[in-house]
Amino acid sequence: MKSVFQASRLLSNSEVSALEQEASRNWVKPRDSLWVSKHQIHRKEANIITKTGKKIIETMSLALGKEMKSHYGLEFWININKQQGLHCDCDETLRQKAGIMRYPVCSSVYYLKVPMQGGELVIYEQASHEKINQIYTSNSKSESLGASIVIKPQKNQLVIFGPKMPHYVRPWETQEERISIAANLWTDKPADPNKPFEKLLKNL
Repeated sequence: MKSVFQASRLLSNSEVSALEQEASRNWVKPRDSLWVSKHQIHRKEANIITKTGKKIIETMSLALGKEMKSHYGLEFWININKQQGLHCDCDETLRQKAGIMRYPVCSSVYYLKVPMQGGELVIYEQASHEKINQIYTSNSKSESLGASIVIKPQKNQLVIFGPKMPHYVRPWETQEERISIAANLWTDKPADPNKPFEKLLKNL
């Protein structure tokens, strides 16, 4: 896979409309991340969230150039008007509880609504484990990460990028909504916040 893969028109117009209705009904308040396995994604009774997950996995398979295994799954969550600071996608429970950095197979962002100006996604391609660790331990600035890729988000666009790539969202000045779905592909489910050391023992 190239470091960054972009796919336009991920969903049909009717699917985008259904997703917007879902957002207005159920995503106003912050919610925990969701987990959907590849097996669950292919069930016939899938809702619009699961259908979106299926499209994301299919596009990830194309970007990675390989078929997704049955035990793979998506961890995803909704960001509404959230200006994400510099971070790197990882198993947050393992990082916070045990200081272990475990990364997904790849990360992605799907854009449901975007402002006319601002809100760009900034990705740093080449970051060592030490540089990533500095982001969390010493307030490392983005300038130390070298050159970046800046992506202007478009509605109904999916951006996929590889693991260990720090990234952040630029601010926007208008009152326009910015709604995105962040989805990480994992070989198995990230650690349960209530049972972090079960995953820790598995990774030792």
